[in-house]
Amino acid sequence: MSTLTAYFSNIQLQLARYAYCPLYAAGNIGNILNLIVFSQAKLRTSSVCSWYFLAVSIADLITINTGFLTRILTYMGFPDPSRTVGFYCIGRVFIQSLSLKLSSHFLCSIIIDRFLVTSTSVKLRRISSFKVAKWYVPLSVLCWTIFYLNIWVGYSGTQPGSACKRQAGAYNLFITICSVTIDSTIPIIVMITFSLLTLNNLHGLHQRRNRLVPIISNQQMTIMGHSRTNAIGDRTQQNLSSNRQERQEKKKFEKQLTLISLIQVIVYIMFNTPNASYALYSFITSSTIRSADRAAIESFISAFVLVLTLIYGTVS
Repeated sequence: MSTLTAYFSNIQLQLARYAYCPLYAAGNIGNILNLIVFSQAKLRTSSVCSWYFLAVSIADLITINTGFLTRILTYMGFPDPSRTVGFYCIGRVFIQSLSLKLSSHFLCSIIIDRFLVTSTSVKLRRISSFKVAKWYVPLSVLCWTIFYLNIWVGYSGTQPGSACKRQAGAYNLFITICSVTIDSTIPIIVMITFSLLTLNNLHGLHQRRNRLVPIISNQQMTIMGHSRTNAIGDRTQQNLSSNRQERQEKKKFEKQLTLISLIQVIVYIMFNTPNASYALYSFITSSTIRSADRAAIESFISAFVLVLTLIYGTVS
């Protein structure tokens, strides 16, 4: 082992001990709390977005307990069964790839849902419905599961140095393209685009609300004036106040979900852009002959940016 390789191995060990382990524990606790919060009947029945947050939390839990935990144990010197059991290795790659994809997929769904909810178009707002979500969520899981079945065919458990590696040639090119596009670039573009559209919708709603406030205030004063002499006016005022309070609570909840979704998008981009950039760099320089030192540096960077994508599931 070269001096540089030993140096980076020690860095990985220290990160595993003092950074990855606390993040792993915090990630499990945080995602379990998310499941408890968003599985409450009040939240599940008040917003479709809660379903997508539940799906993201489940996917993140699976990710950090398959891809993240095994890497922590390996960095700290524990036996890695993925180097001796081919079926386990391929299964781990399959589950990790699928859960990472489902996490980004449903995060995209969350921000698209926020765009729909804040739209002025009635047709677009109607798309954000429980009826749509009931088939959209399981169908999404099924489609991505079928797509990632290629891992069971494209990975081999007989190559030296590891229980499983991607087959060289066309399949390796296919996975690289998928990593750069489907896994990284496209989700980031979708999130940025619909985040900006959502912010634009919110700005428009704020302007319209400011224009409507004087009109609503005049209507309320009129009703209050009639209510002093009319019992029907009293009941009308009570109904209006009750409905207004319910609408305000729902708007407040939707606003909170929108804020959370925008923060999630920012965190996702921060932790996934390095992996997308490195995948593109690796693809462009795939034919370059590397020195031992450069190979050691790139191996460290590759492992680190991959761990960043896994860390996203612990801090989201």
